[in-house]
Amino acid sequence: MKKLTQTIMLVAFLGFGASANAMLIGSGILPDNQYTVPSGTTSTTGNLWITDWPPTGVDADLQATLSTSSIGTTFTYSTGLEFLVAADILTNGHDDAIFGFPTTAHSGGGHFESTIFSDDLSLNGIDFLGYNITSIGWTINSYSIANDLASVGSSISVYGESAQVPEPATLALFGIGLAGLGFARKKRKSA
Repeated sequence: MKKLTQTIMLVAFLGFGASANAMLIGSGILPDNQYTVPSGTTSTTGNLWITDWPPTGVDADLQATLSTSSIGTTFTYSTGLEFLVAADILTNGHDDAIFGFPTTAHSGGGHFESTIFSDDLSLNGIDFLGYNITSIGWTINSYSIANDLASVGSSISVYGESAQVPEPATLALFGIGLAGLGFARKKRKSA
């Protein structure tokens, strides 16, 4: 009987504790953006800027050092305040704008194009509202500086897991485990 009780408890624990692994929930290509840089510059602090659209004043600035050796590199963000703000923006149900800049200056000077995603159509049709964002990847596809103008072409990948509550079957297994524990304790007291 002791073995049966332990088995029931183990199955319930494993069922209750199981969680989905993080998966790619969306990806998209950001158009080239250009900014004026000081003469002689060979690298810049690039900026992946994520904000509500239209802007509400809440935004996330995920930064990376960019140079020609950054081409093909994916910068991954999964911790820190800026990542948490970005994850909140992507899951808050508002329209989102995602920009990849070759410098940290994302206002004034130079010019930019943007890729805008709405949460019902965001990044390949995935709605981020029902997800917990676990990481954001910023891949540098092209980077150049010519005539004091820095240019970057990039793409973004968003990883996450479903924010769903446990299924009834999982809760039932957990309940069976608790009942087995109670039964074993009662049996031990009566013996």
